[in-house]
Amino acid sequence: MTEPRNTLPAATADGAALALDQATRDRLEAAFLAARAEGGATMATLRIATASIGKAHELAGEANPCPDRIVKTAMQGLARQARALDAEAVAAIRGALNGQADRLPAALTVAICSVMAESGLRRSEAAALRWCDLEPAGNGSARLTVHRSKTDQLGDGAVVALTSQAVADLDRLASLTGTGWGTDAPVFGLSDRQIARRIAAAARRAGLGDGFSGHSGRVGTAQRMTRNGAPAAAVMRQGRWSTVRMVARYTRHEAAGEALKYLQRRCTVKTIRQKIRQLVPFALALTVLATLPAAAQTVDEALTAFKRGDYATALRGFRTLAEQGDAIAQLGLGGMYSVGKGVPQDDVEAVRWYRRAAEQGDATAQYALGYMYDKGKGVPRDFAEAARWWRLSAEQGFAFAQFELGAMYQKGKGMPVTRDPAKKYAEVVRWWRLSAEQGHTSAQFELARLYEFGYGVPQDGAEAVRWYRRAAKQGHARAQFRLALMYDRGNGVPKDAAEAAHWYGRAAEQGR
Repeated sequence: MTEPRNTLPAATADGAALALDQATRDRLEAAFLAARAEGGATMATLRIATASIGKAHELAGEANPCPDRIVKTAMQGLARQARALDAEAVAAIRGALNGQADRLPAALTVAICSVMAESGLRRSEAAALRWCDLEPAGNGSARLTVHRSKTDQLGDGAVVALTSQAVADLDRLASLTGTGWGTDAPVFGLSDRQIARRIAAAARRAGLGDGFSGHSGRVGTAQRMTRNGAPAAAVMRQGRWSTVRMVARYTRHEAAGEALKYLQRRCTVKTIRQKIRQLVPFALALTVLATLPAAAQTVDEALTAFKRGDYATALRGFRTLAEQGDAIAQLGLGGMYSVGKGVPQDDVEAVRWYRRAAEQGDATAQYALGYMYDKGKGVPRDFAEAARWWRLSAEQGFAFAQFELGAMYQKGKGMPVTRDPAKKYAEVVRWWRLSAEQGHTSAQFELARLYEFGYGVPQDGAEAVRWYRRAAKQGHARAQFRLALMYDRGNGVPKDAAEAAHWYGRAAEQGR
């Protein structure tokens, strides 16, 4: 009898050690993955789990079970099992809870299912949703702003549509919670895992069976829109997909034959990215509005009004002082035009007011104007002009501008051409260090990478670890992952499997 390969001791009920052969461990891992999926874990989380299991076996000197067929088969089955939360499923859930419609738990469940089935929100996006992200759009419908998502790490923002039915479900929820549209309160008040479990439980209660998860809404959105004749570009905008591949996967039955050919022919990645870039730069506008100081009582009142969703009052306050030449009010008014709240969204008008404030030397306005030139919003795209305004802001110590200016040097955008890498990276290091020292996490992460790989600075693992740690402690997922690797490899720090596991886990919690 041959010895089982790579046996691993496991504790039995009576405390004795039991040697598990490879096949048994493979089955245990497959069962573990299935249990995690039942508990609401996404495929991204399961993939991270398999990677962590493989790393743990490697550190223990054991063979990695993840590549074996039984584990691969289990993962493939889990990847296929997410069922569509479409209009019919939502109707069934609403019907099952009809007798409790005026109770908060039922109203919350129906609102979650209704909104996610129409908007294509990821469960993390639904957990982060606030009432001020919702805006009535006429005919009983609404617009929902997704400020940041997995495929939009820069936070350019996206706007998706909700029908009158979802709006009615939200209105019922608002009446029961005592909150309302325009406030900064969370809409659902649940974590992403709680949302996934609530959807799965509601589907089972409605007699729909298993297979529903936090991802089911995205599948349902894609299938529903495709069945109703929506072109792929519209489906991709609603779900914030960057390629047609995922749309084709979710709608392979609905979009068979000619429809799939149409998707592949007409909707290129380039076209969709161009569409997305035309959306409101939410991250910029919110940065502008968040950094406004209270220079006068009127400006303070206008900012307070904006934060509580009273855009008419905010507009009056900002415009009155802006027209009198107040730079802070001009900056605030430009932010409102960028976001399109209280006024029609208008990049040209936003640029006009940003410029008036920037020309008075306001560092935030200079940063905002540089952003508009960098993205080509309201002005022709001009990297040199973007760099000019970012330099003016950076020289005043504005951390966001310092980071962007360093990135311009690093990419060679908007800067005089130089064939001397040392000169180029000296500027990169200079501006990223200034930004990093003010706590800008992306600057800290990029500076750490320069030290890790020796670009523009002597290669220094300890210094890389120092900057990775500062960014990681602020929640920067990529920094957490790189810091875990540094501990795993003993680069810049003594090799420490426990510390590596800690930071791998922190990164995994964010899906990295």
